[in-house]
This record gives sequence, structure tokens and C-alpha cells, in this order.
Amino acid sequence: MCALWAGEKGSATGVITTIFPNLRAGAIAVAVCVIAPCVLLGLQIGSNSEFSPFDEAAHLDYVERVSRGELPRQGEKMLESTMREISCNGYQELDVSHLPDCDTPGGRWPEEMKWNQHEAQQPPTYYVATAPLRWASHNVLGVRGDLQATRVTSIAWTIIGLILLWFAGRLMAIPPLVLGGVLLVLVSSPWLVYLNATVSNDVTALPAAGLVALVGALVYRWPGRVHPGWLLAAGFLASALKTTNIFATAAVAGLLLIWELRKGGRKGRTAAVRAWAGTGGLLLIGGVAATLIWTGIHNTTALIDVRDDPALDGLRQGPRDLGTVLASLSALLWPLVGDPAAAVVRHLSPDILGAPVLRPLHALLAAAPIAVGLSALFVSPRRWPNVLGLLSMGLLVIGALVMAVGFIILYDQDPDPSPRYGISLAPMFALALGAAVVGRWGRGAVVAFAAVLFAATVGALLAH
Repeated sequence: MCALWAGEKGSATGVITTIFPNLRAGAIAVAVCVIAPCVLLGLQIGSNSEFSPFDEAAHLDYVERVSRGELPRQGEKMLESTMREISCNGYQELDVSHLPDCDTPGGRWPEEMKWNQHEAQQPPTYYVATAPLRWASHNVLGVRGDLQATRVTSIAWTIIGLILLWFAGRLMAIPPLVLGGVLLVLVSSPWLVYLNATVSNDVTALPAAGLVALVGALVYRWPGRVHPGWLLAAGFLASALKTTNIFATAAVAGLLLIWELRKGGRKGRTAAVRAWAGTGGLLLIGGVAATLIWTGIHNTTALIDVRDDPALDGLRQGPRDLGTVLASLSALLWPLVGDPAAAVVRHLSPDILGAPVLRPLHALLAAAPIAVGLSALFVSPRRWPNVLGLLSMGLLVIGALVMAVGFIILYDQDPDPSPRYGISLAPMFALALGAAVVGRWGRGAVVAFAAVLFAATVGALLAH
């Protein structure tokens, strides 16, 4: 670890050897990063035919519009093809029996029955990349139905994210077996199993976090060897996939700043901040730039303001007093389970993710980010995983408050951020845990918990 703080010189061969030191490490990576998500998400997708209430219909409509060479605009109605998918598949938490039949001929769908396309506020990057993946899902894998075919693309997004996180974790010297364990916990967590088995740009949280963690690890391990353009591009792409991915970017940028301040020594803080400006600073600038650019484009092309979108009226029914705003401080603290009691996923997927055998495991998962985040307060000296955990926890708390106030001021919505807005920090907690746990028994416990969680989740899915 001391060698990492001091920095090392690396070659392509050295990097590959670090990432895959032996065949055992390669086998662990394949099992965790490829096989596990295929099994978990494949079974979850097959078990749930209805649309998720987390705006899945609007996300699917966005993908369909992109596949036709257009972008949605705030205030437009969903396409008839999307409405037909809703009628054919059903919609969780909503009775859609009043909609025209699934086999209603084209061109006969009443305009007044079409829903608003309210996800036009999202940047198009995820949807542009998903459209060709869906084509492959249809024409190569033979998946029928636009909803299921598009959901299958989420498996590819998850695999990419886990591979990037494996690379980052190995460059940060996390042992292969422990790294495999924490990534298996990550992909087996109920919130990610549920969300990553739907059509949503939430699935970009893992790739975005993996990307910024990887470039951060490269800067950390081999200072001066990463071109500034790559750092700017990584931060930009992470936010271009989904703006809330900037949480992960900010965590890595903050870690690099603290690293520069630590190693600055006699050069002083000013020199350290200047050095950081060319690494973590560029990473953060890229993320902010992507957010601002897309905000400008969206506001220019929108037919109506987000504040006036009737599709979001359901988010304008609650209280907005000071107590409600302050209550939002804990809204994002559950990036692995959705809420402290995991009640959300048990409600939406009761026969599977609500299985009794999973409840004690999910309770431990709910506490994990807080435990990892607060670990920095109980150790000395503090190593990078302790700092990363504390930073990530702080960002979830402060970020939730900022979002709550922003919802009121900018969108005329209730101050109630969803836990899914913070899921890009779930991988940061996983990496921090993998690097912080020490001793044979501690590492063994993490790996054992991962195996039990995965096996229990697969068992629940198969029993459905």
C-alpha cells in the first residue's frame, strides 16, 4: 500500500499482470463479472413481465424514439408502440385495463390515452447506446417483445460495469478473491437486481462508477501517466450517461484531492491543489460540463417546462416543510437495498426479493454503506478505503439535501429524492470494503457472505 501512495511506473504487460495475476484470478473475474449477472438478471427479467413503476415505460419509449432517429422533447406523448407494450405487459402499481387491447390495430390508439414522455429530461447517451444493443437482443439472441429485448441489454451494461470495477479494484491492490466477493455482493444486492433488470438509465451507475474509479486508480498508481484528456472524457461520459452519476465522479475526485494534499509535504496546499486540478479537477469538470451542456439543450428543445409537466403531478402532492426537507438527509443512504427495511424491493418483487431467507441478508446490506462510511472515524492512520467510504457517505447525505431543495425550487416537486439517485456510489462502498477488510478471517467472512447472498438470491429466483 505504501508503494501505491508513492506511485509506480507501469507497462501494458505490468497492468495486465496486475489485473489478472494468475488463472484463478481470471476465473473469479469471469464468474463474478459475467456469469453472476447473467444468472441473476436473466432470472429476474424472466420472472417479471410487468413494467416497473420507476418510469420504465418512458425509458423504453426513449429507446424506441432513438432507434427511429429522433430525440423526445419534454411535453410530447409516448409512441403508440410504447402504449401497446404497456397494454400487453401490464404495469406494476397501476391498473391499465382501461387502455385499448394489446392487439389494437396501428393508428387507432386514442391520443388522449397516450401518456406523457417525461424522461426527455435525461441525456441521450444511454439510449443511443442501448438501441443497437436491443437490435442484437432481437436479431442475435432471438428475444421477443420490445420490453424484454431492451431489458436484456441491461445485462450487458452490468457486465461492462463490473469488468471496469474489477480493473479498478485490482489496480488498487484489492486481492482477487476479496474483490470478487465484494463485487458479487454488489451485483446480488436487491436494489441492483431489481433496477438492472428493467429498462432504465439507472443501469449506467455501475459502468460510470467503474470508469471513473479506473481512471482514478491509474492516476493514483502511476502519477503523471494518464493523459488529461482521458480524465476529462471519463467525467464527461459518466454524467452524459446519467447526471446523477456525478456522485461517483465527485467521490473519486475528492479522494484524489486528499491524496494530493497528503503527499504534498513541503510543497504546500497550493501546489497540491494545482496538481489535483490536472487530475481529479479535470474529472470533476468533465462531469459538470456534461450536466450543464445537456441542461441547456433540454431547456432549448422542451415543449413545456419540467415544472409544468402533468406526468410529474404525482410528485407534487406531499409536504414541503423544513422537517420534510431535513428528513431527506437519509434518503440516499441505501444504495444497495432501496431503504433501511428493504421494503421497496419486497413490495415490488414480493415472491423473489421478498423471500424470508433474504431478509436478514438484506438487513446487513442496508447497514453496510454506513459501516464502511463511518469506519474512517475509528481507525488510525486512515487509508484510502476509509477516506473513500467517508467521502461517499458524506456525498449521499449532502447530495440528498441539495437535491431535495433543488426539487422544490427548480421543478416544483416534493423534497423526496429516491435512493436510486445514489446508486453510482454503491460500487465505491464495495471497493472501499474490499480494500479495508484485513486478516484471513475478515476477508473470509466477506467472501462467505457474498456466496450465501448470491446462492440465496438465485434460490429465491428459481423457486418463483
